[in-house]
Amino acid sequence: MNREYLRVAVEPTAENGLKLPSDMMVDKLQTDLKTKVFGPIGHLAGAGIRRLGAALTFFLQLGPN
Repeated sequence: MNREYLRVAVEPTAENGLKLPSDMMVDKLQTDLKTKVFGPIGHLAGAGIRRLGAALTFFLQLGPN
């Protein structure tokens, strides 16, 4: 599998509020208890959402056959 479909890189910007470069790990989906979540670490919009959606569609094989 191509790495770009498993890890979606996000660079820090004033818009997203990240402090460090980050990767969204599409192949490591998980849920966490509310008590373990301390709040948002950033915000994703526009092209980032589209890249994440494409990666999830590819990894979870949700696209047309």
